[in-house]
Amino acid sequence: MSELTQEEQNKLFKHIADTHIDLANAQLEAADLHIVSSGFLYGSARFTAFTVANNSKTKQEYEAAIDGAVDHYTNLFKSMLQENIESYKSAFKDNAPRYGHLVKEKK
Repeated sequence: MSELTQEEQNKLFKHIADTHIDLANAQLEAADLHIVSSGFLYGSARFTAFTVANNSKTKQEYEAAIDGAVDHYTNLFKSMLQENIESYKSAFKDNAPRYGHLVKEKK
């Protein structure tokens, strides 16, 4: 893959994120919001663990990288989550979420 500019990387990053969000929204047809969210978190954790393993040449190198990787990705997720939670404040109008149509009513 050729070198991407920062702008191209940002565009690709957003496209990948939007693709995952579109898939999550589609999954809401068959599953509860919390199951969809948990499934995506688990999938992200599995892929991230693969990424850490893929960047290691040996088992010892992998084991030495685990704590740092967990700290790094935990902090990264926390930062992204806080940013998006703050952003979603604007989604509420008259105390009702703008995206309520995507969530099934609880029985």
